[in-house]
Amino acid sequence: MAETTETPWQTGRETGVTIKFGKDYDAPWVTFRGVTEEIRAALLATFGMEDNPELSLAALVVNATKEAHAMYGVSSGLGGRVVGQSGNRRGGGFQRASQTDTETKGEAKPEEPAENPLLAQIEAATDEKGLKRLWAQNQEAFKDPEVMNAWKAKGKALIAAAAK
Repeated sequence: MAETTETPWQTGRETGVTIKFGKDYDAPWVTFRGVTEEIRAALLATFGMEDNPELSLAALVVNATKEAHAMYGVSSGLGGRVVGQSGNRRGGGFQRASQTDTETKGEAKPEEPAENPLLAQIEAATDEKGLKRLWAQNQEAFKDPEVMNAWKAKGKALIAAAAK
């Protein structure tokens, strides 16, 4: 009698998949637990992808990971943001931040100046160490006086709050 070796994916046993959105410690991640069909459905729904039955769960995880890295790269490195496309899941359910729903329908809409995402990160900093990390990781951006002034003001506020 030949011995068969089955993986958890073939036996219907529960397994887990974790997808990191980036290499940074601060990068978000999402974890899925369940049997293959449940994980597959959750991945498709979470990343807005269409099912391709020819893809194994492992291949689907690789595609979802690439999508996650792309989203995080655009949002953290380029200052973009992920926006949904209602009713259109073809492109993974995501679009460029500069592309609004009216632009996708062909209607012209004046573009608003984008706020520097680093300003939001500075405002969200909760301690001096995190604030210093922002400076170390974004030194080029600190040539902008608005960024530098916000950073200094937040640093003073954190020091004052710690002294209380």
